[in-house]
Amino acid sequence: MLHTGAGSGCDGAPSETISRIKEENPGQYDLVRNDAGGFHQKLKFWGIRGRAYEEAHLYDLTFTWRNSPGKVWFLTRPGDTTQVENETPEYLLAHYACSAIGASNVWKDRAEPKPVFDARYVHKHMVERAQECPLAMVVLMELMVTQVV
Repeated sequence: MLHTGAGSGCDGAPSETISRIKEENPGQYDLVRNDAGGFHQKLKFWGIRGRAYEEAHLYDLTFTWRNSPGKVWFLTRPGDTTQVENETPEYLLAHYACSAIGASNVWKDRAEPKPVFDARYVHKHMVERAQECPLAMVVLMELMVTQVV
């Protein structure tokens, strides 16, 4: 073990304890590997995402279907990932649907031929809109982060 190290795969308090011991004793436990469980990693991610984007737009958008601060915080500061993961696909689809409508409205009254209207065109429209509007840029960044999980 002195030369090969030791591995740990655990979740919750044991994982946190191992991480804390390694931080408090730098260099002493370099060969100890700790892999925290997926649930807590996702929980941490959704909490960071919620706190990072809550004031910018998540609170206002989420409040449209969750009509109290506590219900919004349930998604932006979750204690369980299930609810966030259940609502995220609809949340993403709503953004892309609105972006597709916005992209098509750009060409609504133009006489020239319309470009090929596909996912790449909608994404290009979203990027162009984000370059014009800081809030659109924040929303686009949050969408990219959200799709990672």
